[in-house]
Amino acid sequence: MHVGEACACGGSAKRTTRCRDCFCYEISCSNCFINAHRNLPTHWAEVWDFSQGFFIRHDIAMLQEDVASINLGHYGQPCHSAHATLNIFEVIDTNGIHKTKIRFCTCQGSADRTEQLMRAQLFPATIAQPTMAFTFRVLRQFHIHHLEGKESVHDFIGALHRLSDNMFPQRIPVRLIFT
Repeated sequence: MHVGEACACGGSAKRTTRCRDCFCYEISCSNCFINAHRNLPTHWAEVWDFSQGFFIRHDIAMLQEDVASINLGHYGQPCHSAHATLNIFEVIDTNGIHKTKIRFCTCQGSADRTEQLMRAQLFPATIAQPTMAFTFRVLRQFHIHHLEGKESVHDFIGALHRLSDNMFPQRIPVRLIFT
């Protein structure tokens, strides 16, 4: 399983983090995980807890305090503007409800927040100062589920809660108006 062994990056970090959303992802250190998932921000990071002896699921953005899991406006790279700040966001995707960080581009002439989200295929829950967004992928999936199975929004969101944390879905802090 390689947990605790030296990471393939050659640094002093140990292999602690795996991805079950990727096909054949080799366990790595958290830094390598973040670098490999720069444009896959809704993949779950499962981090080995040595004291408890099992993996604990985290959002990528929570692995390092100063790292945004979604950088907008520069093709996944951070904005270098002095006004760019990290914003805590809830992003709903097909594999669950994520609490993540987004850094908007604040360069002169950059698009507004709503347009930056839409370009990244994230549909904002509100237009004014959004703090929640739905991936286009989850919107398409709900549309098909509703068309074919008449699944309600309430049931679909319930399933997303279970995908996020099947043991304790009520712990998922999401402020959806239709739950």
